[in-house]
Amino acid sequence: MAPEHPGVAEHLIEPAQQALDGWTADPILAGSRRLDELLARTARHADRDDADAVLRALLRRSSHDELAARTVLQALVPGLAQIARKVGAQHDSEQAAEVVAVAWTKIRCGDWSLKTKVATAAQPTGDRGELRSRSVVCRCP
Repeated sequence: MAPEHPGVAEHLIEPAQQALDGWTADPILAGSRRLDELLARTARHADRDDADAVLRALLRRSSHDELAARTVLQALVPGLAQIARKVGAQHDSEQAAEVVAVAWTKIRCGDWSLKTKVATAAQPTGDRGELRSRSVVCRCP
């Protein structure tokens, strides 16, 4: 089946591939040539140390590289869904949006130089389900 709008996929894929090609300078990211390969390295049953290394490599780029930030967000979706359930957001779309917004803010402007695992950065706390950062200091420009 031919695409309804030829060239649209290429319009989206080309910048992503250019970004991926730029990531080859990073030894952690260099072995993965496609986003799905990187995401597989961060999946639930992947090696946790490698997953953390991949996420940290992407996070180092995330303040200036939107594709890196979006890749991190995608990798964190299972954990964010769990946080959303813990804070009762499955029945409150505004609260669910807040979970994602907090994650996006931390991804784009967090200080990821700390030694704690990336996956523990955002945790629910309090009776009202506020989110706090346990290992990330947000320093937006």
